[in-house]
Amino acid sequence: MQRTIEKEMEEYTKQFIPTFKKLSNSSKWLDNNGKIVKDKNKSAKGTKSLDFEFIYNEITYYINSKYSEGIFCGGNQENAINEIEAFINVALKNNDDNIKFIALLDGGIYFPKHEQKLEKLINNNNYDKVCIMTHDNLIERFSI
Repeated sequence: MQRTIEKEMEEYTKQFIPTFKKLSNSSKWLDNNGKIVKDKNKSAKGTKSLDFEFIYNEITYYINSKYSEGIFCGGNQENAINEIEAFINVALKNNDDNIKFIALLDGGIYFPKHEQKLEKLINNNNYDKVCIMTHDNLIERFSI
C-alpha cells in the first residue's frame, strides 16, 4: 500500500513541482553525519532510505515520507515516528547549503499528536535545514 500511495503522490505532485521524483527504495540514505550515501551499510542507525527528491531554487530537497490511516496509534505508527525522529536528528547534521530535508507527514496519527514534539526537535536546532509538513503544505509552498 505504501508504494502505491508514493507512486500516486509522485504523479500528482509532478503537476505542481515538475522536478519531484520518487527514489528507489534503496538508492539514497543518510549517514551519521547527515551526508547522502548510496550504501545502506553506511546509513545511520534507525533511518530508512529517502523517499523523494526535488530541486527548487537551486536547492535539492530530500523527503522522508510517512503516511498513516486513522487516528489511533498502532505499533507501526510509533515505529514511523521513531524513524522520523532519527531522520530529523541525522538530517540536522548535514552542512551542505544546497541540500535541505522535509519530513512529510500525512494521516491522522501525526497531527497534532506528534507535531509539537517533532517541531521542538527542529526548532532547538536548525529549522532552515529540516522542516515538517503535510503533502498539501508541500504543494502550497513549492508549486511553480
